[in-house]
Amino acid sequence: MRRGATAAEMARIEKLAPTGHVSDLMELAGAALAKSAAALASNDGRFAVLCGPGNNGGDGAVAARILSAMGRKVGIAWVGTAKRPPPLEAAHARERLGDLAQNTIDFEPRRGDVAIDALLGVGLRRAPEPLFADAIQRLNGWREGEAMVVSADLPSGLSGDTGEIFSPCVQADLTVTFGRLKPGQMTQPGFDQCGTIELAEIGLEGARDEPQRTHGVWELDETQVRQWLPKRKRNVHKGICGHVLVIAGSKGKAGAATLVGLGALRAGAGLVTIACRPDIVSQVGNNAPELMVEALGISGPLAVSDFEEILALTRGKAAIVIGPGIARSDATGELIKRLLEGVEIPVVIDADALNAIPPSVEIGEGGPRIATPHPGEAGRLLGISALQVNRRRLESAHACAKRLHACALLKGSRTVIASQDGETYINPTGNAGLATAGAGDVLAGITGGLLAQGLAITEASCVAAYVHGASADFAKMRTGELGLVASDILAALGEVWAALDR
Repeated sequence: MRRGATAAEMARIEKLAPTGHVSDLMELAGAALAKSAAALASNDGRFAVLCGPGNNGGDGAVAARILSAMGRKVGIAWVGTAKRPPPLEAAHARERLGDLAQNTIDFEPRRGDVAIDALLGVGLRRAPEPLFADAIQRLNGWREGEAMVVSADLPSGLSGDTGEIFSPCVQADLTVTFGRLKPGQMTQPGFDQCGTIELAEIGLEGARDEPQRTHGVWELDETQVRQWLPKRKRNVHKGICGHVLVIAGSKGKAGAATLVGLGALRAGAGLVTIACRPDIVSQVGNNAPELMVEALGISGPLAVSDFEEILALTRGKAAIVIGPGIARSDATGELIKRLLEGVEIPVVIDADALNAIPPSVEIGEGGPRIATPHPGEAGRLLGISALQVNRRRLESAHACAKRLHACALLKGSRTVIASQDGETYINPTGNAGLATAGAGDVLAGITGGLLAQGLAITEASCVAAYVHGASADFAKMRTGELGLVASDILAALGEVWAALDR
C-alpha cells in the first residue's frame, strides 16, 4: 500500500533524504515537472510558469530553466515574491534562470500550450490571499482556453493534509507530486481536483523510517487485500464459515434485505438468516431460496420491545448487519443503542440504523462495530451537513468512528475507512455506476459476511470496500455506468474473487 504524507511529515522526510540538500531535491522535482509538462505539450507548444514565493516556486523555476534549455518558449511570472522573499534554495533556483528570471508571460496560452502551477505548496490551511487568488483564476482561465494545466506537488488552493478545496483552487489536468502522495489528493474532493496524478521519485526512497511517525493514510491495493482475505481449508463446511444475522427490510423494501443477505453469502458466509417483519417474510424467501428467514415481532417500526427477540436470534451467529430498509420511529434509536452496547459479536450498522440514532444520543462502547454511512447519514450523526462532510472526508470519517466507537466506512468516490486506532485507508476501486439503489445494501452484506469469517473490523471494512468497488468495475465493462444495478455487483463478485485467487 502507498502511504500519504502530511506537510509536517514531508518536512521530516526531506531532512532524512540521502540526496542531502533541499536544492538537490528541488533539481529532481523540477526535472520531473519539466518532463511531464513537455510530454503534454504539442511539438511547438509554449510554457507559462507561475511561481510562488516558497520552495514550490523553486520547483517551477527549475522546470522553466530545463524547458528553456530544451529550446522551448517559456514565459515565467512571479507571484508574491516581492512581499515574501523566497527561501535560499528557491532564490538560488531563480538566479540560475539568468535573463529568463525577469520574463513575464507575453503570450496567452492556448491549445497545445502548458501552464505550470508552482504557486502554493502542501502547507496551505486557508483560502489563498487575493494576489494568489488572481493567479489561480488566471490559470483556470488558460485551461478554459484549452491549454493544459500541470500542478507542482498539489493544485494551488488544495489542502494537502485534509483534501479541502479552498476558493479559488487550480483545476489541474495533471499533478506531479513529489516523493509521497499527500492525504488531500488521495481522497475526494482533492483527488478529482488533481486530474491525473503522477508520483515522481526525487531521492526520498532512503527516508522510509521517518521519526515521530503519526497515524498514516494508506491507499489500498490488491496485494494487501489478498493478504487479508479469509483462508479456507479443504475440509471446510458451512457451519464454520460463519452465520450472519441480517435485520433489514420492511413493507416495500424487501429487496434491501435480500441484497444484504446475498451480499453476505457471496462474500463467503456459510449461512445467512434474515430477521424481518412478518409481512415480508415470504417475499424475501421467494427472492432468494439460499436465505433463511425469521419473522420478527408483529408489525411497525423496530423498537426497544424487539430487543429480547433480537437478542435470542443472535445466539449462534458470528455477525449482525442491521439497518437497510428497516421501518423506524423515534423509538428505534434506543433499540440500536441497546444493541450496540449489549451485543458482543461484530455488528455492521448501516442505512436506517444510522439514521435512527439522534445526534444527541451518546453510544457507549460495546463489541466490534463497523458503521457504513454515506455523507448524508454521516452528517446527521455529526450534526453537520453532507456538504460539510464531503469538504473534509478524512476528518468526518474519524469523527463518525469516534461517535459510534466503530470502524467507520464513509461511502462515496474514494471511500474512506477510519479505523478505531487512528489509521485511515482510501479505497481506489469503483465507479459512478455505484450511484444506484441497493449498492450500499450489497456492501453491508459483504462486510457482514467477511466479519462472520473472522476478519477484524478494519480488515473486513477495507476488503469489503475494495471488492465491492472492483465488482462494480467488472460489471461496468458489461453494462456501462448508466446501466449498472445492484444485482450486477453481486453477479460480478465471483469474478473479483477469481481474480484475487490467481
